[in-house]
Amino acid sequence: MPHAVIASSDSFHVMQPEGVEQAGKGLVWRGNRFFLCGQLDKVGFLHWPFRAIDVQRHLPKNVRLETFDGLAYVGLVPHMMTLTSPRLFSRSHSRFVQFFQTDLRTYVRGPDGEPGLWFFSVDVDRFSLAVMARLVAGLPCLWSKTLIVVERGTFAYESKRQGPRHRGSVSSGVLEVDDLCKSGQLSVLEHWLMTRRRFYGRSVQGIHKGMYVGCLDYNELPLYRATVLDFQDEWLSIAGFPQPCGPVIAHYSPGAEGGVSLTLAFSVGIPGLWRPLSESAGGWV
Repeated sequence: MPHAVIASSDSFHVMQPEGVEQAGKGLVWRGNRFFLCGQLDKVGFLHWPFRAIDVQRHLPKNVRLETFDGLAYVGLVPHMMTLTSPRLFSRSHSRFVQFFQTDLRTYVRGPDGEPGLWFFSVDVDRFSLAVMARLVAGLPCLWSKTLIVVERGTFAYESKRQGPRHRGSVSSGVLEVDDLCKSGQLSVLEHWLMTRRRFYGRSVQGIHKGMYVGCLDYNELPLYRATVLDFQDEWLSIAGFPQPCGPVIAHYSPGAEGGVSLTLAFSVGIPGLWRPLSESAGGWV
């Protein structure tokens, strides 16, 4: 899978909400940071186009929606994640938790002006992990029982929410895995959908309140185009989205070789209080 390319200016557009000033470039984050290592496996990608106005209204004012050819895209990404201890004193990682996860996301420019993802919800099938993520970091984690099966050229998942919010609501689908996307064969839209590592969120509860930024660092994902054989979902409507205005775009990846590292940094929670954070100070942009 090739690296990201820059789409032409007539392909994508950053939606500027009325009355919101553009964030200056070079703004970075400060505060407590979290770092995790892991393995990303069995990843399904489902993306739908929506009218920009139907997605922007679900974002905070300091986060600007990014569109492609005038359309916003919302993605549903079920996958398996294995968290491991960092490689500090040994040559290998030791596994300490494995779980299924389903992300509902869209494409934005954050308060620092950088392109990234915005997560509306993150469903995990470990109750303790969902509670910890909400209480400590305020991440939008929900507890859902999930099963992912990959066999005979198909990727199938089913996830049912267990917590008090929308208990019993289901998202499930079956994808037929098609040909591998070789280097140089991805369309500009596929590059735009698949190559983001940075993400943003707003913590409304837990120890850290305010905006946060995260970065997923992993090797290139081998990517396959896929065909949707079956799909049943209640989560998009629960999140407040209408019917999409175009067909679904589906992909599958067996996962990232070499593992995944996740870093989170939190703002101080007070608007305007940003300061440069250098590598020597233990920060990153």
